Amino acid sequence: MPFSWTNWQAHTRRQLRIRGLPALGEALWRGALGAAIDLGWALEQDAPLPEKVVVVVGHQRSGTTWLHRMLASHPAACGMPLHNLLVPSGPIPWLAHRCPRPRWLDALQDRLFGGLDPIHRVRLHEAEEDELLLWAQLRSPANQLDAPWPAVDPPAHDWDDTAAAHYAQALARRVRRTGQRVVGKNPHLTHRTHALREALPGVRIVQLVRHPARAIPSRLSLIRAIWRHRFGPHVQMEPHHVEHIVALSTRCYLEGQDSADLSIAYTDLMDHPLDVVRRIHTAFGLEDVTPEHEDALRAAQRTGPSRHAYSLEEFGLDRDALAEALAPVYSRWGFDVSPSAAM
Repeated sequence: MPFSWTNWQAHTRRQLRIRGLPALGEALWRGALGAAIDLGWALEQDAPLPEKVVVVVGHQRSGTTWLHRMLASHPAACGMPLHNLLVPSGPIPWLAHRCPRPRWLDALQDRLFGGLDPIHRVRLHEAEEDELLLWAQLRSPANQLDAPWPAVDPPAHDWDDTAAAHYAQALARRVRRTGQRVVGKNPHLTHRTHALREALPGVRIVQLVRHPARAIPSRLSLIRAIWRHRFGPHVQMEPHHVEHIVALSTRCYLEGQDSADLSIAYTDLMDHPLDVVRRIHTAFGLEDVTPEHEDALRAAQRTGPSRHAYSLEEFGLDRDALAEALAPVYSRWGFDVSPSAAM
């Protein structure tokens, strides 16, 4: 079954140790979600692994969401909406795909998630980061970033060995349900493309690369905003949090370098988004970008990437030290160390 009850027990014990009884309510709804995931999975047969799957990778906050949604806007393509990531199989995604969305649900989502819109828009019916599929199954290292942790109890949970296979099958079931080819987005797979290729032969991977001195503090800012959204504005990101997250980011950049089929600079996406989409379609032998698709692309382009302020300095990071730790990346992409270059 997809949901890891072993990880649920370990995660619950750790959160209770760190946060006390307030973590119990979350543990219960996560367990209920796990039961829904496993039940839905058991009710639906496995699907044949799909062809022409495109997966967008790259360090978080590198334009991956924007590119993902533009690629998924093609009439022949689709992404995985958030509701399909939380419960990837069974009657719930089937009904959500066929039934109109009630207005009250939009109002509820605006109230629950609207506060995060300036940084990252989240809605149940919109394509979202595929890692949330594995987060819901408690098979993702992202689970350890759900809440702040004390310095004496650092996160240790890494990728689950069965995660890539569950991810590939969830994509396959989405293709069978919609009749469209699927476009995924998973920054957490940037340094694990080998696992993705083993689970999904023939997958085509495109990687976005943004200047680390911009992408890394942006990721820190996002995680801090999520913590404050969940636990209150008093929550601080401490130095040991920054150290752990930066280590994950460094791993993403170094181990993910040139592991994709096509690597694209973030600045190219920002300056010429339509040209980048056409380039990907040509490189991967996908359908032509039709006038109808261009209209959808322009609609997605108007949303653009998120806009919020952040800096290395507010998280106590040193620009030169970061450049030294990521010297191969800076050299490969010609990144400058000066503050004006990291824009």
